Amino acid sequence: MLKHSKKWVWMSCFLICPGLALSLPLSGPGVVAGTDSNSHYAAFENKLSKSMQGNSIPGASIAIVKHGQIVYLRGLGYADKEEKIPVDPALNYFRLASSSKTLTAIGIFKLISEGKLSLNQKVYPYLGLSPLEGEDLNPAVNQITIQHLLEMSAGWDKLYDPMFGPWPESQVSLYHFPTPMSCESVARYMMGRPLISKPGTNFAYQNIDYCLLGLVIAKATTGSLENNQIAYENYMQGLFKLAGVTGMYLGSTNPAKQGPYEVTYYSTRITEANPNDDGYIRANDFPYGEDGILKDNYANGGWVARAQDVANIFIALQAGKFFPLSDVKLLWSAPPGKTANFNYFKGVQYLTWPYGMGMWRIQDHGKLLAMAHGSFNGTNTLILRKPTGEIDVVLFNAKPSTLPELSNFRQRLIQLLDSI
Repeated sequence: MLKHSKKWVWMSCFLICPGLALSLPLSGPGVVAGTDSNSHYAAFENKLSKSMQGNSIPGASIAIVKHGQIVYLRGLGYADKEEKIPVDPALNYFRLASSSKTLTAIGIFKLISEGKLSLNQKVYPYLGLSPLEGEDLNPAVNQITIQHLLEMSAGWDKLYDPMFGPWPESQVSLYHFPTPMSCESVARYMMGRPLISKPGTNFAYQNIDYCLLGLVIAKATTGSLENNQIAYENYMQGLFKLAGVTGMYLGSTNPAKQGPYEVTYYSTRITEANPNDDGYIRANDFPYGEDGILKDNYANGGWVARAQDVANIFIALQAGKFFPLSDVKLLWSAPPGKTANFNYFKGVQYLTWPYGMGMWRIQDHGKLLAMAHGSFNGTNTLILRKPTGEIDVVLFNAKPSTLPELSNFRQRLIQLLDSI
C-alpha cells in the first residue's frame, strides 16, 4: 500500500545492517550523535524485535533524544511486510492515535502564552455552541474549563465514547447524525448529557475532552468554527515549523488518501463486534475504511508523523521554543491536592493523579516518567519522557490484539526504554 518508488525501496534495503541476529530487519543509521555506539542498543533491538514478533507487529520506527538532540534513529521490521519493504525512519510516516492529544495540549499552551486563551476559560460559552435540536442544555457543562479538558476532569462518564463509538441506535435515529460523528456534532450532543461529577474533581479518560480543545484552537485562531478541522491543522502545522517539522498531516482511513511514505497498517483484531451488544452502531474501519473517522477525531487521534518529527517537537518544547518552561512542566504535573484511582494498563504504575495537562504520569523504579500513548487497530505509539529530559519515541504499524496483551507489551516497552 506504500506509494513510493522502486528506487526508494532499494535505498531502504541497502541500509539494512548486516550480520545481526535479528529476524526483523534493521534500517536507518542507529546512533547519529553522542558517545554511544550501535552495540549499546543491540540488546534493546533484539528484545524489542522478539516482543514485536510475539505480538504480530511488522514494523517500528524509533527516535531517542538525549541532551537536546536526536542520538538514535532506527527502523525495525517492515513498513510493508508483503513487499518486504523495511521501515526507513527518515521516510516512513505512522499514525499517532491518542499521542496526538499531547500535540493538541502543546497548541493550547502556545495560545495561552500569547494571551489568546486562559486555563480558566469556560469552554462552551467561548465556543458559542447550542445543543442538538430537541435537546435541553445541561447548565453544568458551562462550568467546564480548558484546564478541566487538559487534565481529563470534565465530569462525563468514562464508559461511553461518543467519538469512536459504539453509538446507540436509538440516539442516532433520534438526532439524525451520521456515524462517526464529527467533533462539532459530538460537542453539541454532550451539552445535553449529564455529568457524573463536578468538573475538576474526578479523572476520566475521554476523547471528547481533546476534541473540544481542537475546536477551541480553531475558534482562537480563526474566530469561528467553520472548517474547524482545517483551521486546527493549519495552526498546528505552523506551530510545528518552530521545531523545523514540516511534513506532518492529519491522517485518513481511506488508503487512497494516505501520504506517499505512510506505512501499511495491519489488523490484529481477533473477532468482530460482540453480538451481545445489539442496538449499537460501530465504525470498524481500522486500519482502513471509508468513514473518515480519523478526520473526525483530528485533535484527539488524527496526526501522522515520523518518529523524528515527534522527537524534534519535544526538543523544541524542552528548549522553550513554544512557550515558557514553567508551562512545559504542567504537561506532566499533577493538579494540586487531587487524587484518583486508576489502573488501566496493569503493570504500569500510575501516580495518584494519573494525567497532567497533556501527558500520563507514571512511575518506574521510583522515577517519574511522563508518557503519551495511543492505539487502535493497526496502530500503537509510545512517547516517554524521563526525568533527565530524555525523550523516547516508538511508533508501530500494528498493536497487540487484546487489552491484556497490549498492557503487557506496553509495560515491557517502557522497561526496555528505561534500561538504555
